[in-house]
Amino acid sequence: VVNPLFPHSYIIKRFAANKPQQCLQRLNTLTKTLMLRRTKEGLQEKGELKSLTEKKFDTIFINLDEDEQEAYEKLLNFSKELFSQFLHQKAEKENALTGVAVSSKPSRYLQTAENPFEKHPELARLHKQLKEINDVKSTDILVLLLRLRQFCCHPALIKKMLAKDEVSNAGIEDGDGLDLDMMEKLTRMSLNLGENQAVEDNKGTEKAVDALSHNNPLYADNRLSSKMRTVVKKLEEILESQDKILVVSQWVSLLDLIHGVLQAKKVKCVVLTGSVPVKDRPAIVDKFNRKGHGPRVMLLSLTAGGVGLNLVGGNHLLLLDLHWNPQLESQAFDRIYRVGQEKNVFIYKFVTSETIEERILNLQMKKLEIANNVLTGAKHTSKLSLDDLKMLFEIS
Repeated sequence: VVNPLFPHSYIIKRFAANKPQQCLQRLNTLTKTLMLRRTKEGLQEKGELKSLTEKKFDTIFINLDEDEQEAYEKLLNFSKELFSQFLHQKAEKENALTGVAVSSKPSRYLQTAENPFEKHPELARLHKQLKEINDVKSTDILVLLLRLRQFCCHPALIKKMLAKDEVSNAGIEDGDGLDLDMMEKLTRMSLNLGENQAVEDNKGTEKAVDALSHNNPLYADNRLSSKMRTVVKKLEEILESQDKILVVSQWVSLLDLIHGVLQAKKVKCVVLTGSVPVKDRPAIVDKFNRKGHGPRVMLLSLTAGGVGLNLVGGNHLLLLDLHWNPQLESQAFDRIYRVGQEKNVFIYKFVTSETIEERILNLQMKKLEIANNVLTGAKHTSKLSLDDLKMLFEIS
């Protein structure tokens, strides 16, 4: 493919590697002459658009419960191990193709034949099981990242099957042929001293200690996770006023759990997800936007909340989970922050502290900065690079 703008790509690559800021400035100059960019702020400054109400953002950080944190760390350790093996395999393949040895060590866990977890019986057994996985695919890594993100919302989500739109929304392109058996093995895997081993608590009773077992009460649908408790508290606080609320999540299964809580509290709500027929959506939107009547809450999936929906009946938006592509989130925010909105808009992001969600938040800021610098849209911010994955797994 001939590139008319940059015919000598090797020169551009060398320049970009050594002078990234100057390269961004040149790219910015080029794109300004090729692109027409119209933003709300720009149109308001020119007087072509009526001034909108105020929009406020609030990021709410949440600490996982002690038992949630323990299970999360075990799941994270497994994910790091698998990603290390993926890097090791990638380095070996590159070495086989080029015949040049890789200078950097791809895995701090798999550098030697010895088991690095010999002092930790539960992780030692996990390491042994990992060695039996001969071919780690990139889709396996993306599914693990997806499950880590789901766990931060509610542990019960990782034992549920993934819908097609959830797989594609996570950036897993070959979703039709995706083998999720690895995650099934993971959720059944014992990370403690034995699958059926029990210990005595202070009262002398016995209980199972498998943090990733399906039988663990941690994974019960009717249990409120630390994030759900915070979300419900914020919902109750807003519902004391007359304002309406939009609750947005990538996971329909999480919206189902929130729906159950709202029904138990007798809060009227409507649901708009990808499974709702297109012909039925206008009636749901009209019902929500009706002033003084109708449901107070709408549960909206991120994929269904794209361009075109007008939900100015609500002025509070609760974003339950983060997406790699912050532009998708911005589209959801614009459902309530648009012409016709008469109230100030409040947007709340819920982020679990010291988890992958916090690192995703940092990744979003980085991608938004790049996108703003070169005046592009979501196209360049929707996929994860290998460096992004290393940052998420904290592997150098």
